[in-house]
Amino acid sequence: MMEILVLGATGNTGSEVVKQLKEAGADFGIMARSADAANKLDLNPNQVRVSNYDDVETMTQALEGVKKIYVAMLLTLVISSGLRTR
Repeated sequence: MMEILVLGATGNTGSEVVKQLKEAGADFGIMARSADAANKLDLNPNQVRVSNYDDVETMTQALEGVKKIYVAMLLTLVISSGLRTR
């Protein structure tokens, strides 16, 4: 069980969120594309869930037992024509 899972934790905003959660002693973890990407955050291994947004199986595993999600990343809207907008 994990109270909060931070998505986008390795970016500028997300890493600041992680810093503040650590300082507050919060029960949290992060989702990253690789364990190497998460190394700079200096977390316990049980706080890191490795997943890719395109992989339903690993996303399902990463979200298991999570109560809240903090999304700290730019979301890109993909229109049916294949064009991307921000």
